Amino acid sequence: NLAWRMFWREWRGGELGLLLAALVLGIVIVTGITLFAERLQGALVGEASVYLGADRVLQTAEVIESVWVDQARGNSLQIARTAVFPTMAYADDAMLLVSLKAVSNSYPLHGKLEIRKADGVQVEVDHGPVGDEVWVDDSVLAQLSVQIGDHLDIGEKRFLITAALTKEGDAGSSFYGMGARVMIADSELEATQLLLPGSRVEYRYLFAGEQGNITAFFDWLKPHLQKN
Repeated sequence: NLAWRMFWREWRGGELGLLLAALVLGIVIVTGITLFAERLQGALVGEASVYLGADRVLQTAEVIESVWVDQARGNSLQIARTAVFPTMAYADDAMLLVSLKAVSNSYPLHGKLEIRKADGVQVEVDHGPVGDEVWVDDSVLAQLSVQIGDHLDIGEKRFLITAALTKEGDAGSSFYGMGARVMIADSELEATQLLLPGSRVEYRYLFAGEQGNITAFFDWLKPHLQKN
């Protein structure tokens, strides 16, 4: 009874009510900040995935062992590959130093590319060039005085310019990614005969999947990387 009378007196005095209101307000603020932080983190992770074109990236100067690819697929991961290096592109008598990017047919794993077709319409696509197609940025068109529908020689291979590459999420994530971009299919890279001993090629292996599967794969991969 004494405790109840003291409680009731404090409540009527207003001090206990003020304390309770402050407690509720504090809980609401902390909960709001937590929810905001979780949403912000989710948004940042999503943007990072688009910037990388994947959930996780392995960058190397050499083609990785096939057993690594098999292990990744065994962990239910999607895989894509890009190869980036500087080279010369030719259009008749004109030449230009470009950043060549060869992409596999599963690229990109996250995000989309934006291209402009010959009719001027810009479209978003979830794949790279196919066959003997080549996509180039506007600076290549301007500096080589070519347009969509013309041909471009890269190494020993002649390509057909079918689109202008206007947006590429992971363009700046590669050391050789700066400069005039030229994009071809990975399947056509060998035909250019540009991959010679000492070539400055930067391979990027892209992985996407459940976070637990990605963590398990890279935990498996870490000791193999240390041996190489």
